[in-house]
Amino acid sequence: MIAPSTPVSGLKDPRWLAEWAPLAPLHQLTAPSVSGVGVTGGGLTTTPPSFIWDEWAGDAFPHALTPLGMGHAVWVTPAAHCTVTLTGNVPCCVVIPMAGVGNLTIVNQATAPVGVALWGDINQPVSVSVLHDHTAPVLVTSALRVGSGGNVTIQGVMSQSVCGVMDWTCQLMAPHAHVSIQGLHLGTDRSSLFTRSWLRHDGPDTTATQVVKSVGHGKSYSEYDGTVWVSHGAHGTDSTQRNPNLLLTSGARAVSKPQLRIYADDVTCGHGATVSQVSEDEWWYLRSRGLSRAGAYSLLIEAFIRDSIPTWSGDMAAFQTVLSGYLHAVADPNIGSRHVK
Repeated sequence: MIAPSTPVSGLKDPRWLAEWAPLAPLHQLTAPSVSGVGVTGGGLTTTPPSFIWDEWAGDAFPHALTPLGMGHAVWVTPAAHCTVTLTGNVPCCVVIPMAGVGNLTIVNQATAPVGVALWGDINQPVSVSVLHDHTAPVLVTSALRVGSGGNVTIQGVMSQSVCGVMDWTCQLMAPHAHVSIQGLHLGTDRSSLFTRSWLRHDGPDTTATQVVKSVGHGKSYSEYDGTVWVSHGAHGTDSTQRNPNLLLTSGARAVSKPQLRIYADDVTCGHGATVSQVSEDEWWYLRSRGLSRAGAYSLLIEAFIRDSIPTWSGDMAAFQTVLSGYLHAVADPNIGSRHVK
């Protein structure tokens, strides 16, 4: 059984509780109407379902029930390679079974709180990219069981949200199963962005990598809470976590909680976290090569961001739009005044 990560009710940030108070989890959800909810994409099948989540996940993934308390739900069956765009102005939950999926991109443009639940048994290469660039709250959660032949890449980018959460739970069950998590928080103003992960290695010779980066600006808050669990008998496990954070202003905050729980021998596991500011030495180096003050500052931030997700498997144009918009939003017209007298 996979133990849950921190439940939503356990989060102490009052903004979280205020924004998600109407979205209490339910074990059973009936959705007779999807008025005001938009889901588009080629090769999709969408229905307003009546279902009981417990029939598949049971108590193995209890926190995966979280998004299912929303007022409307849409069951989405994507094609093997598909982009799903979410729009609408009412709270909703989108449930996506991952069987047969190869490459899935989710772009959230909804102006109301949205929950996305991904679930299924994975025995093939799968790539999931999630892009959220709006102030509205968003919660993306997964319950994935990765078996023989399973190779899962998860990419998640969040920006602006007053309360954005990506909660990844994966169980690596068979030898040579692999999971890669690449996350990016782009904090602005008073955004609160969270990435939580729970990776459980149950099979021998399984591998996983996690790199979750954050850039903080204004009075933004970023939190990474990741757990690697290595079960008895899961010898040969290789699992790593990294959480670098770049703070651009004195009011920005970053909290890092990487955790290892190891119950097997002959494993390779590691974790690390850093919090830093823009390097003055690197900034001076770029200035000496002819870049402007603001140009050097922006380039250093962009390099930090792109290193977290070296190859974006989703909609590149949408990713570039978010990145450009963020760099413009955090541009400092007074950059250099604290370096150059």
